[in-house]
This record gives sequence, C-alpha cells and structure tokens, in this order.
Amino acid sequence: MEAAELIVTLNAYPMWVEFDDATSNKVFDEIHRLSCLYRCGSLNERRSIAAKLEQAAKFQMFEYSRYKATEATRTPLAINILEGLVPVVMGGGSSRSATAGFLMAILLRSAQLAALDGKRIFADAADLAGTEDQASDFRNFPSMPLEYRSVERFGARERLTSKGAVYDMPGEGPLTWWDRLRGKSAVSKSDLWKTMRDLERG
Repeated sequence: MEAAELIVTLNAYPMWVEFDDATSNKVFDEIHRLSCLYRCGSLNERRSIAAKLEQAAKFQMFEYSRYKATEATRTPLAINILEGLVPVVMGGGSSRSATAGFLMAILLRSAQLAALDGKRIFADAADLAGTEDQASDFRNFPSMPLEYRSVERFGARERLTSKGAVYDMPGEGPLTWWDRLRGKSAVSKSDLWKTMRDLERG
C-alpha cells in the first residue's frame, strides 16, 4: 500500500474510539508502514505526508506512540523509542503542544528506564523533522530542565508494573489511596472516550 492509500485509510478512522485487539493491530500496522515510508522519503515527500494527515489519523498515531513508550520498557530497544517518535514528528508535533509534549515526555522517560541513549534517539527523530524549528525542538528536548520534560508536567502519571511502565492520562488507571480517601470515582476508558467524542461534536 502506498503512502497516499495509507493516509486515506488512517484519516477515515473515527476519533475517540477504543478498538478491539484485532483492529488495533491492523491500525498500528498501517501506522508502522506509513512511518517507514516517511523515514525513507525525501524532505518534500515527508512534508507531503505530514500535510495530508487529519485529526483522526493523528489520534490513532497518538495511541500508537503511547503503545511504543510502554513496549520500550518491556523490550528495551532503541527502535521502539524511535518508532514511537516518528508519528509525533510526522504529525507536526512539538514539546509546546500538550499532546505531542506528553508523548515526547513518556518516550524519553521510557528510554531512561530502559537505559537507552535518549539524546541520540531524539536526535535521530529530529533528522526527520519537516522544519528546522521542529528539528531543534526534538534535539533539545532531552536536555531541557526536568520540570519542562517530566511526565507529570503534561498531567500524566507513571505506574511501574512487573512488566514495565504504564503511562496514565488524567482520569485513567487505578485510583490512588488519596483519590479514594477523597471519595473520587474511577473513570472508565469508554466513558473518557465518550466525553471526548461529545466535545468533538460540540
């Protein structure tokens, strides 16, 4: 499948929907193939791919990059971090965006937990950037003060499990003892997605 076909397919997926395992695997495979084409393309080809991606595709790419951050703590290979960063670059992300910043933060943290060279991997991702400003942002991110690149800055929470790290967004994951003490109720992922779909429709 060519880049144009993959982009059309990814743009057609609904936003804020939780897929079953079989569908997720299919979507992630499509993102992986588009990422490979992006990495192998010229600067003009990369810019063309980036310009055609719509919000629905970028949402699926978000989930893919988040998955790669978790996978890297289970299979500590630099390629897992880079494969997580490519969709962030491809989607035009930067650390100044809450969404892309969240992904950059968890991917850098996963590299640290896996004892990988985060600076080198982020530099490799910077080489794929569509603009020099974006490239500079990716190159500099691992060297920023902790308060600007921490997982917590972007409202996320890191949980270390027996299999590796998990990164929860606000409202996800098990409640802490403090949440339970305050009488806070758990929010299911399906409820979270329903809220996001409602907001998207306005």
